[in-house]
Amino acid sequence: MSDKVVKDQTRWTLGCGLELKAVAGNKWGLSQWHLDGFELHPEASADFLMTLELFRDERTDYRFNLSSQQPKLFVVLDILQSLEEPNLVAISASQSLAGQYMDGDYLVLSADMPVAIQAWMEPLLAVMASFLKSVVRSVKERGVQVASEFLNRWSRRKLNPETEVEEPAQESVQELAQEAAVEEPTAEPWLMNQK
Repeated sequence: MSDKVVKDQTRWTLGCGLELKAVAGNKWGLSQWHLDGFELHPEASADFLMTLELFRDERTDYRFNLSSQQPKLFVVLDILQSLEEPNLVAISASQSLAGQYMDGDYLVLSADMPVAIQAWMEPLLAVMASFLKSVVRSVKERGVQVASEFLNRWSRRKLNPETEVEEPAQESVQELAQEAAVEEPTAEPWLMNQK
């Protein structure tokens, strides 16, 4: 849980409308948690506060969620310790992250994403997309630059073959072995004294 209410470019603290409700038609009196919605401007002393934080690497998940008919926010609870007092683990707009938590035996609740959250996310996703495009563009430009430098060197060599630097001829394996035998001292000098 968060003890500070924040709202900036990538983070927004929300109040989660969690309610413990009895399961209808259950003769054992079981209860389960329900998510009724979100409070956009909660007090710092509210019971269930979570900060929604957007990450650049989840941009495609956010875009997929926003393009659906009913975008959702997902709240992750850990209720293994106590059903009466849930431990809020995370809040996300990423369906794949919610799925990963479900695979890890967490309770994942969802509710419709408020329109204000959708409007807050749109410009940030646009900035993230433009950043990604600029990175891809710079990588492509660097690739073009390297390729043109290579082609320039190659074409200069083809046009002026006399300017090529001659590579040293490779010595034969036998010559290298003879040089190594001459340069390398005997590993065991006491063998030379024995006859």
